[in-house]
Amino acid sequence: MSSYPPSNQRCPRCQYPVTPGAATCQNCGLALTGAPGAYSGSNPAYPLPPTQVASGSYGTQPAPDPYGGGNAGGGSNYGQTPPTYYNPQQGTIGSSPTVAGSLYPQDQGGYSGSQPQGGYGAPPPPPPTYPGSQPYPGSQPQGGFGAPPTYPGSQPAPVFAPPTPPPTEQKKGKGLKIALIVLIVLIVLGGGGGVAAYLLTRPKPTISVTGTGCVSTIPASSCTAGLTASATAFKVGSNYAGATDTTFHVTGSDFSSNSAITFLLDGNAAPDTSTVTSDDKGNVSADLKVTSGWSVGNHTLTAKDASSYTTQAGVTIAIVKQGDADTPGPSGAPSNTAKFNLTVHVDRQDATDGSSLDPLDYTLMVDGSATPQSVCQSTDDGQPHDNNGTASDGTTYTETIIAKCTGSYQGGMLTYTETVTSDQITYSDGVVCTANTPYTSQQLSGSFSDPNTISGKYSADTINFTCAAGSQQQSGQFHPENGTWTGNK
Repeated sequence: MSSYPPSNQRCPRCQYPVTPGAATCQNCGLALTGAPGAYSGSNPAYPLPPTQVASGSYGTQPAPDPYGGGNAGGGSNYGQTPPTYYNPQQGTIGSSPTVAGSLYPQDQGGYSGSQPQGGYGAPPPPPPTYPGSQPYPGSQPQGGFGAPPTYPGSQPAPVFAPPTPPPTEQKKGKGLKIALIVLIVLIVLGGGGGVAAYLLTRPKPTISVTGTGCVSTIPASSCTAGLTASATAFKVGSNYAGATDTTFHVTGSDFSSNSAITFLLDGNAAPDTSTVTSDDKGNVSADLKVTSGWSVGNHTLTAKDASSYTTQAGVTIAIVKQGDADTPGPSGAPSNTAKFNLTVHVDRQDATDGSSLDPLDYTLMVDGSATPQSVCQSTDDGQPHDNNGTASDGTTYTETIIAKCTGSYQGGMLTYTETVTSDQITYSDGVVCTANTPYTSQQLSGSFSDPNTISGKYSADTINFTCAAGSQQQSGQFHPENGTWTGNK
C-alpha cells in the first residue's frame, strides 16, 4: 500500500486535505491516529489511500467505512452519491470533493457512543432567520454538514420520525343510545310544542258508578222493597251490585268529544249494551242494563271511546242472582230479603172425585229477612185456634186446631206449608171427631208474574179421623185436595 507525500496528506474517508500530524480530520472528524502509513496517532481502521491510479486521479477510492460511511468502492451509500475525485485536468488538488447531500443525518439527542457525522466539503449555510421567528414545533432544522443549527429551547427532530399511531377507534356503547335519547327529547319538546301538547292534553277518561236501580218496566216501589224509602242502590260490601233487569248508573269524563263510548266488562264489550255518545266536552252518562249474559261474580267495568282512549282505572261491580243484595227478583218480584203480605185466594177441589170445595181466603205473611225465612198465616203459631162452622145436615160444630208453618221466598218464588199437630171437631149433637196428626193441611207454591202478583198450585193431604158418640165409634176420612191460588201484595 502506497502513501501520500506528506505535503499532500488527505483524509481516508472524505479526501479532505489534512495537516500533517493531525489526529482527526478537520472536515469529517475521522480519527487518524494509528493508521498504517499515516501520521502518528491516526486510526488504524482507515489506512492511507494507495498510490495514484493509472487514470490520473489522485489515489484510489477509500475502503468501505465499517461504521456505515460512504463507500466509494461500490458498496451501499444509503442513497448518497459517491464522492467525486479530481484529476489534474478538473482542478487543483486542493479543491474539495462534492457529494449530493449529507452522508449521515444527525441523531436527536446524540446517543451514547454515536460518531459525529459529516458530509463532504463545507457545510451549507443555515437557513435565514427573521427577528422574532420561531421554528415550528417538531420541525427538522435545515442544514448541511456538521452539527445542525439550534434554537433556544428547541430539539432537533430525528430523521426517522416515530410511526404515526393508528386512529383511535371510537368506543361503542352508550354513545348512540345517548344520541337517540337526545333526539327523542328534541322530538317531544320540539315542533312548536305540538307533540308535547298532544301528550299533555290527550284524553285520560274516567268513569264512576253513581248508583243502581231497576229498569223502567219495574216500579220504583219494587226496587226499594226491603230498603228504606230513599234507598236506590244495591251493594255487596262497598261495591255496587246488579242483577238481571237492574241498571248501573254510570258517568264518565275526559273522553274524546262527540265520540262513541263502549263499556267494557273485564276488557270485553259488556254483554247486550249499546254505545253511547259523549258530549262536546267528553262527558258521558248512561244506564247500563244487566242481562242474563252478565255472569255472576265480581267484574271490572271500564270504557273506551272511538279513539281507543280507555279508562285506566275501572270500577269493581258485583253481579248477583236476582233477588240477592236487595235486587228485585225475576219480573220485578220483591228481593229475597223483602218483607211483605199477600192476600191469598185458594180455589180447591176434591182430588178424589173432582167436586168443588168452598174456596179459602186468608192473609199470608212473608218475611224474607228472617232466619230462617218465614211464610205463615197468623194462626200458625202453635197455639189452639177455634173455627166454627155448619155441617151439610145443618149441625153446627167447632173445630180446634194447633198448627205450625214452614216456607221460603227466594228469587221471586214462594213456598208455604201448613202442618196441623192437633185437630178436634166437636158437633152440636155430641159427636166428637179427632184427626190423626200430624198432617199437611195445605201447601202452596208459586212465583211472581209481576212485581205485585203471584200465583201457583194448591194441595192438601188426606185427613183420617175417628168419631165417637157415646160408646159408639166411627172412622171417617177427608179426601185430599188440589187447586190453584193467587196472591196480591
